[in-house]
Amino acid sequence: MHPVLDRPYYSNVKTGEATYKRPESLGIEWKEYWDSEAHRSYWKSEVTNEIVYDNPYEIQENQWYEAKTETNETYYYLWNEQRQVAEEIQWEKPNELLTEEEKRVKEYRKWDEFWSTGDGAPYYLNKETGEITWKRPW
Repeated sequence: MHPVLDRPYYSNVKTGEATYKRPESLGIEWKEYWDSEAHRSYWKSEVTNEIVYDNPYEIQENQWYEAKTETNETYYYLWNEQRQVAEEIQWEKPNELLTEEEKRVKEYRKWDEFWSTGDGAPYYLNKETGEITWKRPW
């Protein structure tokens, strides 16, 4: 395991070459299984026990993918094929993967509604930017 990235890497003791890509001589790393509740395939790493719902043999560069930890927590990673590592890992679902409804909900959660002490009219405060508006932002 890589001490910082906490993922397996492979080293050839004869040549000193190291890589994150599993050498073909070690056999298949990922096995495909069927999730009967989700009605879809998933793949499990025989090396790390990581579970992914996107075929790891068809992963494309600079695209977000969903995966599960051993404790079934969902996380997302952006794959960089040249470096053969996850370019970025995050727990929050990336905007690129959100449905339109999830985007509306995310935008709604950025705002708090308050009422003016003078006339009782509502105004809205963006918790991220501090912006205040009298017009409903969602």
